[in-house]
Amino acid sequence: MKNDEFSEMLRSHAKKLTETMAVPDCFESRKEDNMKNNTFKAKRIVIPAIIAAALGVTALAVTLGWHAKLEEFLKPTETQKQGLETAVNTPKATVTKDGVTVNVLQTLNDSSSIYTLYEVIFPEGTDGVDSEYPVDAFMSCDFEEPTSPGIGMGTSSSKVLSREGNKLTLVMYNYSNSTIKDGKASLDLMRVGNLEGEWSVSWDYKYKDVTKVYEPNVPVDLGNGNNDTLKKVSVSPISVSVEVYGDDVVTALHPVIKFKDGTSITLETINDFNTTVLFTNDVTAGKNNFGTTFISYHFDRICDLQSIESVSAGSAVVEIK
Repeated sequence: MKNDEFSEMLRSHAKKLTETMAVPDCFESRKEDNMKNNTFKAKRIVIPAIIAAALGVTALAVTLGWHAKLEEFLKPTETQKQGLETAVNTPKATVTKDGVTVNVLQTLNDSSSIYTLYEVIFPEGTDGVDSEYPVDAFMSCDFEEPTSPGIGMGTSSSKVLSREGNKLTLVMYNYSNSTIKDGKASLDLMRVGNLEGEWSVSWDYKYKDVTKVYEPNVPVDLGNGNNDTLKKVSVSPISVSVEVYGDDVVTALHPVIKFKDGTSITLETINDFNTTVLFTNDVTAGKNNFGTTFISYHFDRICDLQSIESVSAGSAVVEIK
């Protein structure tokens, strides 16, 4: 199966996120904003986004509590904010070039995903900043070597949080099938409205992971007639991800997240603002559709882990404790 055939297969089987019951607040679905399928390799993974610049600047990160914009976006309780304190970094990272200033305000991450809150201050009268995609950007951070072979497909999503005069505040979300490690991150913009250029800012960061990782490595029946394996389930207050190894998994995998209040949600193989699907081909198997499939879902708001009862894939159920 060629790459374009695989992409078409993925699109043909992708459906909009399906709610099996009324779901908790942390799963209130957002509209798919700005997203883009990408390919990447480890170690330092660069994840482009459709929505941002670049004169190089490096800064240290400090923690000063949650930024009001990120807090408004993810709606954490005071208890949740305290629990995620070590996952928040507040870089003093800024760059100004050609009259445009880019400020990285805050990041929040678990082991495989990262939110980047940033603002762009552009010259008065700049055209194009009111468009759906006012900026082109990509960000990168340091990752461990991936545990699965091959190149993965995924999404990087951005959202405009506010427009105030000549200032845009945006949030970017990135997911990888590798593990984020302490190191350096950077944000690069190539366009602001109709202004093209290069704006780049980088910063050092470190964090304490809040992800719970389960590695059942058990056979799973996905109803596709193949011998597949549920390799890993990762759960954090930010996201849930499922990793399954096998043949033709992409079209058969529909993980279910069950909550203790009786509600649940079924994930579909679709790339949008909340959901990321990655596939890494195992070249040793001799088949293009044989490998590891990842589905990751990031919550609309910070979620209490104690509210999740289980995550299942086909016949395999992982209890969250």
